[in-house]
Amino acid sequence: MTVIPNIHHRNEWRLNLLSDLLPGLLFNLSSGLKKGNKYVKDKSYYKFNLKPNLNQTSATFWYQVVSRLVYDGECLIIKSRTDDLLIAEDFNKQEYAVKEDVFSNVYVKGLELNGSFRRSEVLYFEYGNEELSKLIDSLFL
Repeated sequence: MTVIPNIHHRNEWRLNLLSDLLPGLLFNLSSGLKKGNKYVKDKSYYKFNLKPNLNQTSATFWYQVVSRLVYDGECLIIKSRTDDLLIAEDFNKQEYAVKEDVFSNVYVKGLELNGSFRRSEVLYFEYGNEELSKLIDSLFL
């Protein structure tokens, strides 16, 4: 049996596992996005599957998303003015009970983005599956 001695190595294993599986399960929309009764390969399809922004391919983008989920437990994706998908490296989240959560002080590659973003304007993912974490840990302890 393989033994992974510390949390860093287990996180690396999780990252590799999830980066291989998660993007394909969530966003490999090879048929396109369904609109009505037809599948359409539109701008959203292109952004999710080929080129989310000027500096990344979809593979590197989704690997970074999974990395954020594994190491930070959450990931915030912002749509820029030019419709690029950008991964926030830091942000503040204000949660509300009866209205949308708001994200502010958002940083992307060291640049603070102006303004704040409502939950409906972003993609926000959280990874908190303790059962999956326990299963992965049990495989290597």
